[in-house]
Amino acid sequence: MSQTPLTQPQLGADFAKRVLEAADRHRARRRRFRALAATFVVALGIAAATFWRDLAVTAPGVGPGKDAVFAAGPRLQAAAEATDSTADPLSYMFPDAGPLARYASEDDADNDAVSDPFDDQQ
Repeated sequence: MSQTPLTQPQLGADFAKRVLEAADRHRARRRRFRALAATFVVALGIAAATFWRDLAVTAPGVGPGKDAVFAAGPRLQAAAEATDSTADPLSYMFPDAGPLARYASEDDADNDAVSDPFDDQQ
């Protein structure tokens, strides 16, 4: 240990006043920063909500819009005529296909020539 006596520092008469003023300045600076940060967060939230709302309103929906214009070519017209004439889904999907009755008669002729492997089982 040191043998020199410790002396107490001499503080001025206005020391407490200066410390309290510095603490008040620091507290006021923190309050201003908090208010500015809160204002920024609120403004950012409003901007994000507005952007999200506009994005949801202007997002394209399923199917064509009301003002959409499509060009009709020969295939589209043939498909439209095929769907108007019959309600058969196959004729809608394959408008150029022939009637299925022709294939059914050919299939019956092929089945007569080949025996069913499960005929003798009951």
